[in-house]
Amino acid sequence: MCGICGFIERKGSKETAAPVLTNMLTMLEKRGPDDSGERLLQNGEMTIALGQRRLSIIDTSYNGHQPMIYKSKTIIYNGEVYNYAEIQKELLEKGYSFTSSSDTEVILKAYDCWGIAAFEKFNGMWAFSIYDEDTRKMILCRDRSGVKPMLWYYDGDRFLFGSELKAFSPNPNFKKEINKAAMALFFQFNYIREPHTIFKNTYKLEAGHYLEIDLNDKINITKHQYWNIEDYYSKPKLKVGEKEGLEEMERLMIKGFNYRMVADVPVGMFLSAGIDSSIVAAILQHTNGSKLKTFTIGFDENEYDEAPKAKRIAQHLGTEHNELYCSGKEFNEMLHLLPDVIDEPFGDTSVIPSMLLSRFARQQVTVALSADGGDELLCGYPGFPKTLAYYRRFSRFPSSVKRAMELSAIGAGGMLPQFSNKKYQADKLVEFLQADNSLDIYETLFKFQLNPVVKDVFGLTPETLFGKEYVKLRKNDLSSLLSACYKTFMNNEVLFKVDKATMQYSLEGREPFLDKDLVEFTAQLPDHFKINNGILKWSSKQILFKYVPKDFYDDTKRGFSPPPLQLIKHVEEKFDHVLLAELVKDGVFPENIISSISVKNVEWRTRWLVFVFLEWYKRWMKADSKTSAKTALVAA
Repeated sequence: MCGICGFIERKGSKETAAPVLTNMLTMLEKRGPDDSGERLLQNGEMTIALGQRRLSIIDTSYNGHQPMIYKSKTIIYNGEVYNYAEIQKELLEKGYSFTSSSDTEVILKAYDCWGIAAFEKFNGMWAFSIYDEDTRKMILCRDRSGVKPMLWYYDGDRFLFGSELKAFSPNPNFKKEINKAAMALFFQFNYIREPHTIFKNTYKLEAGHYLEIDLNDKINITKHQYWNIEDYYSKPKLKVGEKEGLEEMERLMIKGFNYRMVADVPVGMFLSAGIDSSIVAAILQHTNGSKLKTFTIGFDENEYDEAPKAKRIAQHLGTEHNELYCSGKEFNEMLHLLPDVIDEPFGDTSVIPSMLLSRFARQQVTVALSADGGDELLCGYPGFPKTLAYYRRFSRFPSSVKRAMELSAIGAGGMLPQFSNKKYQADKLVEFLQADNSLDIYETLFKFQLNPVVKDVFGLTPETLFGKEYVKLRKNDLSSLLSACYKTFMNNEVLFKVDKATMQYSLEGREPFLDKDLVEFTAQLPDHFKINNGILKWSSKQILFKYVPKDFYDDTKRGFSPPPLQLIKHVEEKFDHVLLAELVKDGVFPENIISSISVKNVEWRTRWLVFVFLEWYKRWMKADSKTSAKTALVAA
């Protein structure tokens, strides 16, 4: 696990590029505290700068140093390819030799051997850049599920890329202009989905994609997709019996989970009282000789505290269990730190306990496994069947009846106070009635802010979560919902959160459920393996209950979130009304936002999202603009 960054600019020079690259790498130091490397190249009028900060996991010696060079190719890389030993064996048979035991060298030589076809062989998480001096082409590639981030910026003359947006800040050529479409996505859904970022001309490389940058004449960028979860959900369902399907799923879990134990440093895992983390812990403890280190976090409020249940599971499995109870002091410490960690607006409150848990685990291990992806793959969210039920209900109404209901709801909503519960229900009914398919229902069901609020309070044009690229998924079935959630919520909210929280403490987070073979197999399983007689995540539970008694679990679905009263208190104490007024004056928000969010009955999540945006703006637009100016002067 590391941090990478770089840039390409026309008519630049290595001399002026060097200090800029160093400053960019400094922003990624927490991602890679063990080593740092830079390489500057000049090809014609193009200057290419490549940098990497390393967190040493596999082959911790200097042999794994990056940038790594082979023939005319240079790689910088963030992530882990778990099946590198098998790929290395193939390459040895083809005559390649190796000077390290690192997966970096395997990726580089696999690309030399097979080109982009090598991506199909990799099983893991990655974001890497390979530049070939002979062809004057650069490849940027991101893993199938989007575990590892890759961002890029292009303004016609300059191309920047990196593991985090914050790496772009020290580059004097990076222009910070707010992307209003991204703002709308944030206030609607709590996060900004790929390919958008909060800045114009700045993008997240989508999961399962790679960029090809041709530098032979000017900077020509082409984007390609090499893997798509939709392809597997769209295939005919496997004709397997329950026994056969469960056995194969468990076999793939054992194989994929144990892949994630490969490391030359200590490995542990996050354990909650949930089904998914319990499966990972159970299988790994059962198939490994040594005790697995498990970590959990607790709260004083019983409603949010799952630590006692996690401890009971750990004791049954025999793991070396560690628990941390979150104090008010620690909670506030994380809230103050949050703007530095989150470099674009992000509203998921569970990032706070995730940061605390990451800091706690890092005291003993360098790698931590989590169980993200299990809900998205195996139907763990009640919202999936609820969406399909709502769609069936509303699709039965004739269009004339739907239109009459819609007009009635619009009229009623217009006479109700902005943030009242009845107005929220009226506005949500309008969006349900306007829905054409189950994805539209799903989108409305999980919105934080509905269209009237986005328009009237925030002064933004509402954005859709599922654009034209999701046309194949509008089939109104469970597979479409699972596939869509995998590509949006899991990728852009869950994985984003885990990457930010773990990397803040130089901890590598690994996702066992996102093993390539397990994902592709699970997507092709019939629906009854995912929801069976109303039981969500049915197949997961059948496997888990072989290891842990069924009565250890209940059917309550709890998110990994802190008690809201602590958040509300912090927001009220720290809310920057002066900055909000300033942003109204600058046209970022309309005037009525001040009165709208000041009313007593305003929903607390609305104030939280505005608070998050203001704290982000203060750190990365106001304070950082001064830092960037100083950096530019030093570089000049």
